[in-house]
Amino acid sequence: MSDKGLREVIAAQTNISDIDGAAGRLWYVGYEIEDLARNASFEEVIYLLHNLELPTRAELEKLNRFLVRERELHPFLARMMPTLAQNTSPMSMLRTSVSASSAFDPDGWDESPEAEYRKAMRLIAETPTLIATFDRVRTGREVIPPDPGLSHAANFLWMLHGQEPDPDDADVLDTTFVLYADHTMNASTFTARIIAKRHRRWPRRSTSRRTPRRTSGTALHGRRRSSDSDTRCTPRWTHARPC
Repeated sequence: MSDKGLREVIAAQTNISDIDGAAGRLWYVGYEIEDLARNASFEEVIYLLHNLELPTRAELEKLNRFLVRERELHPFLARMMPTLAQNTSPMSMLRTSVSASSAFDPDGWDESPEAEYRKAMRLIAETPTLIATFDRVRTGREVIPPDPGLSHAANFLWMLHGQEPDPDDADVLDTTFVLYADHTMNASTFTARIIAKRHRRWPRRSTSRRTPRRTSGTALHGRRRSSDSDTRCTPRWTHARPC
């Protein structure tokens, strides 16, 4: 009897990343993950994974300005958060919020490569704000707005805790983001690719580019996903109904 799942099945070819689980090695666009973790910021890795090359200083500054500008939540999402915080788990909140945010994306149904890139960057920029807002609302604390003077990782800590993050803590989180940025064909990536492929094959049944992101999060949700943040942190929201 063959193994379940996609073990030893070639599902796609990509230059974005490669992994050798047995040897404990991971590459992004040919770069060893150890080198990137030591020498590159998460923002640089974002650029690398989307453009297949590391950014110049000017390109990195442009990306940083865009990410900072897109951190704020749309008022509709902010108003929806108390209901989500009271009734859902974090992964369910992300799934719902990512889907809802597509209604307010400035690029709408524009499917040009430039627009799709901006949509991806907006999702990256707003995700920490969604998580931090959700956490503070469900614990009865005042929501902390993003700080435009902080990096992606440091700003996330600021919004979570409401105080200037320790530089070492911010560096650790930034490295963690780098390490988790891409793991080739895991469950969530495979799910997202299936949905995105359908989008390209049947354009008349076109879906928002946020749909693959939402469904990838759904693939990570549940008790069987032992690595899922919902599972690791269950005691903090045992009041939430299953979603």
